Amino acid sequence: MGQLVVKLDSQLVILQLTSIYSVRNPAIYHMFLRVKILERKFDFIQYQNISRNLNTLTDSLANYVLDRHLQHL
Repeated sequence: MGQLVVKLDSQLVILQLTSIYSVRNPAIYHMFLRVKILERKFDFIQYQNISRNLNTLTDSLANYVLDRHLQHL
């Protein structure tokens, strides 16, 4: 058990993960449930919003991984 701080650039996702907004899309709801199961492994979780313009490195890495994945389909 431990503590986890998750920094996201999507306020919508934070509001969904903290159950302020509901998740209506079935595919996203499946991922939401997976996150909720994983949350049980931690004593404390905090979701923090960061500005997208401060998240350029993460965006670049995510795009790289997605591009590589799509090449192998």
